[in-house]
Amino acid sequence: MKIRGDGSPRLRRAAPSALIVLLTIAVRLAYLSIAPANLNEYPLRIDYWADIGHELSEGHGFSMPGPAGPQPTASRVPLYPLLLSAIYRLTGGSDWAAQILQCCLDGCTALLLLLLGRRIGQPRAGMLAALGWALYPPQWRMSQRLWAEPFYAVVSMGLLLAAEAVSRAPTRRRVFVLGILGGALTLSRPIGLFVFLLSLIWLASQSPQAGRRVGLAVVAFTLVLLPWVGRNAVRLNAFVPLDTTGGFNLYVGTLGVQYYVPVSEFEPELRARLEGRSWPETDRILRETAIKRILADPAGHVRRMGRKVLMFFFGFRDPERDRFPTLETLAAGLALYSFAIWGWWRLRRRGIAIANLLLTLPVMMALVHAQIVSQMRMMLPVLPCLLLLAGAGALTLRSGFPGKRTGLTGRLPDIPSGNLNRPDSGRQ
Repeated sequence: MKIRGDGSPRLRRAAPSALIVLLTIAVRLAYLSIAPANLNEYPLRIDYWADIGHELSEGHGFSMPGPAGPQPTASRVPLYPLLLSAIYRLTGGSDWAAQILQCCLDGCTALLLLLLGRRIGQPRAGMLAALGWALYPPQWRMSQRLWAEPFYAVVSMGLLLAAEAVSRAPTRRRVFVLGILGGALTLSRPIGLFVFLLSLIWLASQSPQAGRRVGLAVVAFTLVLLPWVGRNAVRLNAFVPLDTTGGFNLYVGTLGVQYYVPVSEFEPELRARLEGRSWPETDRILRETAIKRILADPAGHVRRMGRKVLMFFFGFRDPERDRFPTLETLAAGLALYSFAIWGWWRLRRRGIAIANLLLTLPVMMALVHAQIVSQMRMMLPVLPCLLLLAGAGALTLRSGFPGKRTGLTGRLPDIPSGNLNRPDSGRQ
């Protein structure tokens, strides 16, 4: 039966996007059914997000289970555990329901990627990027793990959409929303703080009007973080702006390229200093020790950083372990980044200001990753940026210069974007 009426063309246009979103979820659900996992085994629960979520759902607040009962903690930032706790309350503590949530979060990322492609005038590039996201095998495994990366990817795509809206017209409302999403991203994973700082630099570089409103974004960001900082001050009697694991990650990052080093393998003198310390004190001691190690051997630290950057960009086949790139991953990475750089150049020539943010975000993430314990899965949340740029590059490869026709997309549409000195195009 054919659908008739004025809405049918719109439905036909939306059908491919809907199919990609459904495919993203279906592939992950199929993977869950084929490769079921025991969430109590390493590495599925090593990051304790689920443990804190269970404690929240049982009314114990942000706590970790312990021999003497739940203990207040700030070992993880709050948004993802809060989301898990809502699922646990609705389902009676079902980890299977939480895994289904992970699949749906990846579907949301695919949807936002499609929307971002449309907003920058590259809908087919958005479709290619979302399809790549749907079919990328390492991301399927994230549906097993109750880790924050799928949620972080959703919020980061929301921040990019907000930045795209600001690039059209830096109104106070849009800049304020950008700051709120920056705060939400930081409370999803602490590394989101660097993404927000990068977005502020990008915003200030757009125009004098946008630069004057950077402070508004900072105010919105601060308002989002204040409840969490206040809670930590009351429950932990310490100033903990984000979490108490930053010192550990920084210290282990100075030991080489190990994925994880338990405290039991630290130097005896350091273990003695940490014994009986609270989490905020442990975090402070480890951070100070890490900084001393970096200053004592800066050349060695630079070499370690180089190796980690190489793994970040070319070791994405297995984002859960430290593995140096093979010829296969090197070839795949070079192809992806070549298309991404070409797509960035083409979008920049069209005046799409967000192209700079899409390209610099993975570079910034790699540099941050090089300073801390190797967490290759942090490549996954920035993969949509690279896929979108690569899709734009692949679809315009034959056009050479703006104005020529491409083999797949035809003439690039001329839409106003990224020029903050012009009035808004009317798209809200």
